[in-house]
Amino acid sequence: MGGKVLIVDGDARGRARAADELERRGHQTTCAGDARAFARQLEHADGWDVVVGRAGFAGIDLVRAVKDVWPHAEVIVAASEQERATAVQLLASGAFAIVARPCDPAELGEVVGRALERRSLRQSEAHHRALRTLTGVSEKLPESIVRAFAEALQAETACLLVPAPADGRLTVAYMWGSDGQPAPAPAWLHDWLKGSEAPAVIGPAAPDGSAPPRAQRGPGLVYPLSCDERLVAVLTAHRERPSFGPGDLERATVLAAHARIALENERLLQHVTASDRLVSLGQLAASIAHEIRTPLTYVLENAGYVSEHLDRFAPAGAQPSRESVTFTQVRRAATDAVDGANRICDIIRDIGALASADESTRLPFDLKEAIRSAVRMSQAEMRGRAKVSLRLDGDTPVIGSAGRMSQVFVNLLVNAAQAIGECPAQEGRIVLVARRQGARVLVEVSDNGPGIRPDMVQRVFEPFFTTKPAGQGTGLGLFLCRNIVRRHGGDLRVRSSAQHGTTFVVDLPADPSQPARPQQQAAAEPRPEVLN
Repeated sequence: MGGKVLIVDGDARGRARAADELERRGHQTTCAGDARAFARQLEHADGWDVVVGRAGFAGIDLVRAVKDVWPHAEVIVAASEQERATAVQLLASGAFAIVARPCDPAELGEVVGRALERRSLRQSEAHHRALRTLTGVSEKLPESIVRAFAEALQAETACLLVPAPADGRLTVAYMWGSDGQPAPAPAWLHDWLKGSEAPAVIGPAAPDGSAPPRAQRGPGLVYPLSCDERLVAVLTAHRERPSFGPGDLERATVLAAHARIALENERLLQHVTASDRLVSLGQLAASIAHEIRTPLTYVLENAGYVSEHLDRFAPAGAQPSRESVTFTQVRRAATDAVDGANRICDIIRDIGALASADESTRLPFDLKEAIRSAVRMSQAEMRGRAKVSLRLDGDTPVIGSAGRMSQVFVNLLVNAAQAIGECPAQEGRIVLVARRQGARVLVEVSDNGPGIRPDMVQRVFEPFFTTKPAGQGTGLGLFLCRNIVRRHGGDLRVRSSAQHGTTFVVDLPADPSQPARPQQQAAAEPRPEVLN
């Protein structure tokens, strides 16, 4: 195991003998014969693994001089009998070992080998400690990753950057060596990462803030963490001395792999927790709907009875005054109560169908009914955000689960309403168009929202991918919707633009037992239904 060794001694012959022996053992050696040369090597070199120096060299405290610049270097003190007291002090200050001077080259070679072994063990210990941190459960995962990365690489600062859910721009999740507060990534980093997702050791940024050149060595290390061509995070580290080299990059590779797994596991755990919560809420809603059904039946039947027999009590020729309640008003109130109770019954029936929908159900049904059911259940989410228009043209017979298809349309309608945002109702528009096209039934759900970014359009069906702010989406809705549609033999597609909003197309096979009617017969039908 070769290392970089600096030999500090005023004895030229002794330096040469020591250098020859160490180079024979595979080490790289550099010599310094006076204090100026020693200072120059400390200032300009890339760093030393081991420094071998005379105890009383130029009156310099050898250990302090080395450790102040290269804190992780091992120091071996060469001392004569007269310098032994000084050597013992240096040993107490952190020197690795003392060797007799003049040095026996073979003995020096053995001690240097042991010093390198200890340095390697220290690096391995830091590396394993970092891995244990990453594989353990941590309440502060970004902080744990950054601190482990910094410790293993002996970095002065380290940082974890993650893409923002809204626009994918990198922001600081945690920075060690600073206040750890969120901050934007350097402007050049976004463009620099586009060139390659391979890890690289880079130089410092240019004074004008432009991207630094790629290089094999440098004080800054940038390591992108990717999963399935998706950028998960970026780890960065910085240290002035020594510059990062191939060995550091190897350690960074192992740590980065564990960091990526930890971040992905944390993300999946959050989504699973959110999904479990949604399942519980769905079960609770179905249970509440079941409990409401019985008392609602009483309300509906009695309101219907009152409305049906109220005409028997109509006054003959009575003239209403300003203070009295007219019979017409009472009858209108009774009719409204019946209509409201019927609406509640429809919603409860829709919730029950949605909760009890079975994937294995294979029954013929009209897709228009699943659409109307979804509109009823989604109206609270769409109210105040968008006007909803339905164009349900002709026959739309399909085979499958009406409840599951209602689930698909509920999700698409809620997504459309949330995409439009809190704009006034007259500005937001959601249009559902259903039609028969040969052996297929097509439904388009369109909104005039801001659209989906082109680089994200193809990712909207990925599990756990969401463009919504944290806490407002699990990223599973569209993934599950497409799976439901595909299990019905169809497909779910999307097209989007900033000018025209977003359109999702549900493409299903029509019920083969219900052939499409001739074009001239369909043309004679009434105008399509339009609801606002």
